[in-house]
Amino acid sequence: MIELTDKDFVVSFWVADEPDFLACVWHARGDPDRTWRLMYRLLYHADDHVFVSDERRWWSGCLREATAEEVHRLMEIVVDQLPFTNWRELAINAFLTEDVIERLLADKNMRIRMTTRKP
Repeated sequence: MIELTDKDFVVSFWVADEPDFLACVWHARGDPDRTWRLMYRLLYHADDHVFVSDERRWWSGCLREATAEEVHRLMEIVVDQLPFTNWRELAINAFLTEDVIERLLADKNMRIRMTTRKP
């Protein structure tokens, strides 16, 4: 699961239908300047039983001393190397505001769960 707060600066999300793919690059509040988090997930549907036999694989990393543009180009290279061509980018380049969340929810691949955390 990719967990973001309204204090995180999101560069982009990348999504695809087949295989089910989701990726995100963001700068988390409190991280050093020019430090970016990257997380992506591939979800394989083994059969018609939704979620019962699905196989999820998550990868994550951190890039340091990079600009948002450099991170964006690197992520496009990563996505281009994956075994599908039907991916699309949901460019954000903003903090995670209500307007941004509405844009994300408009995409059928995005599943957002709003939670609150106790301090």
